Amino acid sequence: MNADEISEHGDEVNVAPAGWAGGELAHTGGNLFAREWVHPEKELRVGYSIDDPSVVGAEEVSFEGDSDEKNPRMWRRVGDVESEPCDGEEDCLKTAIEMMERLGGDE
Repeated sequence: MNADEISEHGDEVNVAPAGWAGGELAHTGGNLFAREWVHPEKELRVGYSIDDPSVVGAEEVSFEGDSDEKNPRMWRRVGDVESEPCDGEEDCLKTAIEMMERLGGDE
């Protein structure tokens, strides 16, 4: 998969580097939405705001209880890893995929 091959997306993005789960729109409260992915084994989360798509962030996370790796909301934030600016949803999606590949793309 190449981030340049992705040009549009809807409620669910079915592409991500190996080891990453998620890509669905998540309602974060207050009628705000984000797109996020988690890497359960590396305990990382990558995501960006849909309402103001201007930065992609990566965080270290910790899973609590009986987490389901397909549910990106089953995590607790531990700390920031990195962030990168982007310009709009399409650019943020490409940036997020590139970030996932860099941080934890499984071979």
